This record gives sequence, structure tokens and C-alpha cells, in this order.
Amino acid sequence: MLTIRSANATDVSFLAHVVYEASLPPENHSFWDDLLQGSSTGAEEFIAAMLKTRATYWSQIDDFMIVEREGHSVAAASIYAAPEEDYRPIRLDQMNQIAQELGWSSQTETAFCDRYHQLFGNDPKPLFFKPQAPWILEYVAVIAEARGQGIGKFLLQSLLDQAQQKDQLHVGIMVINGNDRAYKAYESMGFKPYETLYADYFNNNFDIEFSGFTKFGQILAPAA
Repeated sequence: MLTIRSANATDVSFLAHVVYEASLPPENHSFWDDLLQGSSTGAEEFIAAMLKTRATYWSQIDDFMIVEREGHSVAAASIYAAPEEDYRPIRLDQMNQIAQELGWSSQTETAFCDRYHQLFGNDPKPLFFKPQAPWILEYVAVIAEARGQGIGKFLLQSLLDQAQQKDQLHVGIMVINGNDRAYKAYESMGFKPYETLYADYFNNNFDIEFSGFTKFGQILAPAA
């Protein structure tokens, strides 16, 4: 039997795993790894520190919902109000808190921030990250051993139901190009693709190869 609940501080390690797993398809590579080059810090360790210190624009701990089966966490995703001051993932004004949590030197922190700007630019509101809706679904992931069992759709439907109950009726999500499984799953849940940014855009502007992404949106009917 599947149940769903709100995440809390004791779930940080699982949420860090989910955030990282959600960033891997379809290339089996994450931008978190690119950001952390040379830091000797693993991606999940960094993400956990980021969540603990609330140093992110892309989902706080209490924005996540966790699916459990027989008492074990098997999936999670977040839904949150689209950021207005900075569209990029990390609150750089709180990087010192992340650095302290991780025991980083000032040199490591500076090198990380330099890498961050190389990947995402200096503009806090890059056009390619402009929110696709007032409410955003993010970091949707099911653990490897529980995939292909309908858990992802159960999670998505629960989040959409929650949005309807709160009159959050315009919801968006982004999918990395080539992640056909996610593309089909979101379309089956009523999402429609409306903008695609292709590889050439990113590969001409950044020092990593990236396939780009497609933005999806859905207008929900008001709750009865």
C-alpha cells in the first residue's frame, strides 16, 4: 500500500538522494557533479547541506512530498511557488552557511562560486530558467528498485490534487531533452510541452555539453 506525507528535517538524506537522482536522466550525469569539481565533496552531501541551510530557490524541505510503501520511502517530489528574485538553484548569499556545514575553506567556497557563475551566468534571472508557471514541480524521482510500478504517477497525481485544493491551478515542470520516460509520464498526466531549448543554445554558452530541456505546463480545474 502506498501512502504520501510531507517531508521534514529527518528526511534530508533521502531528499538529497532524490534531488540527485532526478538530475541524472537521460545522460546519467548531473550538473551537481560539474559544480563540485575539485571540491572533494559528493553531490548528495552538498545537496543535503543546501537543504539543511535553506540555501536554495528550488524547493525547501517542506515543499517535498514523500511516497512510502510499507514504511519505506520510495519516491519524492516538490511543489513550490516560482522564485521571483533569482531563477537559478542556489542562494549565493547563503553560500557561507553551506561552506560552514561542509567544512569548506574560503578557497573552496570561492572556487565553487566561480564554477557556478561559469555554468549559470551572472544574471540572476536567465531567460532559459524563467519559471514556466506560478507553481513548479521539481525533483521528481522514484528509487531504482521501485520504478515501473506506477509510483511516479501516484506521486504526481497527489501533488496535482494538493495544488488544486490550494487553488494553485497553473503548474509547470521542465524535462531534460532525451528523457523520454519522463516526457511520456508528464504528458499522460495532462502536461503539455510549450517551449524547447536545444543543445546548441547551451553548448554555445557554457563549458559543458547539455542536451537542453523542454518546459511543460498544465492548467488544473478548480477543486470541486
